[in-house]
Amino acid sequence: MSFYKDIKMVNLTIRNIPSEIMNIIKTLSQLEKRSINNEVLTIIEKGVQKEIQNYKNNNNFISIDTQINSPA
Repeated sequence: MSFYKDIKMVNLTIRNIPSEIMNIIKTLSQLEKRSINNEVLTIIEKGVQKEIQNYKNNNNFISIDTQINSPA
């Protein structure tokens, strides 16, 4: 997670997690020797990367550079 050392972090609360999902997260965190928090962050990061790749593959991706430089 060294990539994020200079990035401001925010807090996120997730409610109503199904017990089956929570049990899977707990098991994964134990297997990977990570805290539950770090396991959830890892899962979110992988999911976001996968979504970005899907958008890129379907040509639906608008780069952050394009978003910043486009006229309002």
